[in-house]
Amino acid sequence: MTVLDTRALNRATLARQLLLDRADLPAIDAVAHLGGLQAQEPQEPFVGLWSRLRAFDPHALS
Repeated sequence: MTVLDTRALNRATLARQLLLDRADLPAIDAVAHLGGLQAQEPQEPFVGLWSRLRAFDPHALS
């Protein structure tokens, strides 16, 4: 069994959340992967996906 050190665990968490590199995913697939984004503020899902996806189109989320 592999035991991750703190740095490796943190990097794995960031990768799972699509925060290490921008992904080549459509917005709908990214939201499905992430299990939904908090959208308490109207612009939050747009900023969250813009920071995670290479070719994010805001109209795809609307």
